Parts: sequence; structure tokens; C-alpha cells
Amino acid sequence: MRNRFDNQLEKLNNELIEMGSMIEQAIEKAISALVNNDVELAKTVIEGDEDIDHQERRIESLCMKLLLQQQPVAKDFRLISSALKMITDMERIGDHAADISEMTVWIYGENYVTHLNLLEEMAKEVTVMLVGSIDAFVCKNLKQAEEVIESDERKHYLKPEQEVRNYFLALNYLEEKLNNKEKLSKKLILDVQKLVEKGAPKEKIGLRGPMPPGVLFAVYDSKTGNPDYIPPEYSDVPGLLDELIEYVNTTDDHPLIVAAVVHYQLVTIHPFEDGNGRTARLLSGYIMDLNGYGFNGVGSLEEYFAYDVDEYYDSIQMGLPALYYSGRENPPHPEIWINYFLRMVKLYSRKVCDLQLSSEEEDIAGSLSFLKE
Repeated sequence: MRNRFDNQLEKLNNELIEMGSMIEQAIEKAISALVNNDVELAKTVIEGDEDIDHQERRIESLCMKLLLQQQPVAKDFRLISSALKMITDMERIGDHAADISEMTVWIYGENYVTHLNLLEEMAKEVTVMLVGSIDAFVCKNLKQAEEVIESDERKHYLKPEQEVRNYFLALNYLEEKLNNKEKLSKKLILDVQKLVEKGAPKEKIGLRGPMPPGVLFAVYDSKTGNPDYIPPEYSDVPGLLDELIEYVNTTDDHPLIVAAVVHYQLVTIHPFEDGNGRTARLLSGYIMDLNGYGFNGVGSLEEYFAYDVDEYYDSIQMGLPALYYSGRENPPHPEIWINYFLRMVKLYSRKVCDLQLSSEEEDIAGSLSFLKE
């Protein structure tokens, strides 16, 4: 049984490599078409995007089989879940290559006002990072993965690979709590955020405290420097968390509504300096799992929230003023966020069902093929 499972994992790696190769070619062709004003080459990239989408579905189906039929251990579960997340990001790179090609078709015949050598250099760097990251994943080469990350000039409070590790630490922790049917508590919230921010400076772990005189704690727009959101005073946070916990553990609301409220409130109360969004997404997922509405490890809603970030933020902000006390503490139209959250649940549920049906159809076809032999 284990040998068959290992063969399936090897097949998964090969399919990932194949998808990476398809995207690498799409990037190279898209930039070449743009630089050389080659509309026919651009059209091949646009048409080839369907092949990349098909490859993503093949890998999704394979992952579904491994998760639902093989009952993988924790190490394998993390690998398969990571592959599911990877192909979502990889498919998006393919979409971007197609978008560039569509622009090439649109501006065909126009004279460029500048050289595009910087774009060519950027594309080469992207390709190197793409190939390197897939190779590192397939070969489980930590050193190569670190080299890819270090080649990215953007800096984070936590390095991306640390964020990923922390996320899985939190998932494993919540899985243990799920086995014990543990209810939401302040300790649970704090423990999850501590795991999410493991390795960060001490001041970023735990409930936020007072700011220095004259300094406003807010979520600022990175471009304008203006505050996008001003959370409640730090002194109000413990009481607000207590109210949320009491609601979750005593309400008769449907579990999906409760999960949506947990997500909204943790993001809105903003109890920590950092890690609020990740903590909110993890714990809303935990509420769903706890009540039998999870996805059994087949990805998460996170990829749907991330697909259109603007829609996500518009829904959770509900058109309200930036200040928490000006409406966000008791939004007049909570259905805006609730409807968005439920729509994401519906979309992802449909995706999981489609994957399962596809997996079953492939199994039936394989069985019939065996009988014919």
C-alpha cells in the first residue's frame, strides 16, 4: 500500500514539474511577443492558458485521490496540501502571462516609447525563481528554497518560508484541539496567534498594548500613508474578545454564520500588532471543522479570499468609516460580509465536489480499462 502511495507522490511531483515547465514557456513567449510586437506568438500564449488550467485540474484531482483514498500521515498531508496551494499560485502566473499577451495583441502596431530590456530581465528573474522553487519543493531541498527566497528583494517581518511553517504549526495545533472538540477560548486565540507569529519580535506576539504618546495605532495604506483602518483602543480588546467567545459558545446561529462572525470580529477587533488576518482565517476554519462544515484538509477558503483581494477587503469593510467606533463595532448591514463569506464557502464546496466526482470518474474508467485487459 505504501509503495503505491509513494508512486502516486512521485507522479504528483512529475505533474508539478510539467506544470512549471508550461508556465516557464508561457512567461518566455509572453515577454518575447511583447518585446518583438509578435501578435501571433502572443495568441499562442493566450490559447495555451487553457492547457495550464487543465494541468491544474489534473493535479487537483490527483491530490484529492491521495487525500480521500490513501489517508496520508501528517508529513504527507502537509506535502499534498502545499501542492494544492502551489498550483493555485502557479496557475495565476500563467494567467498573468496570458494577460501580458492580451495587452500585446491590444497594442499591436503601436510604437514603443522606451526599450523593454528591464521587463526582459525581470522575466528571467521570475523564471529562475519559479523553476528553483518547484525544484526545491520536489527535491525537498531546504537550502535551494532559502536561496529562492533570499533572491526576492522584498523584506518581511517574517520571512515567507517562516510564515508557511508557522501556518502549518498552527494547523497542526488546531487539529489536536479539534480531536478534543475544544471550544473557542481566549487561550486558543492567543495560542494560534503565537504560533502564527513564531520568530517575530516579542512585541508582535500577544495582545497589543498602549502606543507611545502621539502615535496612532492603525492599518495604513502603503502608498498614501493614510490610515485605512483604526481599530479599537487596546484597553477595549480583552472585553471585546470575551464578548466574541461568549457569543460563539452560546449562540444558536448556524455554524457557517458563526464562522463568518469569528472571521469578521477578529480582523475588526484587531487584537494583535500582527497576524490578525491569518489568525482570523485559521479560527473561522476551525469553527467550520468543529461543526462538521470543513473541507477535510482539501485546501481552504484562503485561496478564494486571496484570488480577489479587493473584493475581500470591500466586503469586510462594508463601506464603513475607517474608525472602529464609527460603525464597525456594530455594522448596520452585516449581510454584506456574511453573504460574501457564504458565497466563498459555496464556491469552494462546489470545487471540492467537482474534484471528488472527477476522481471517482477516473477510478471507474481505470477499473473498466483493467477489465478490458
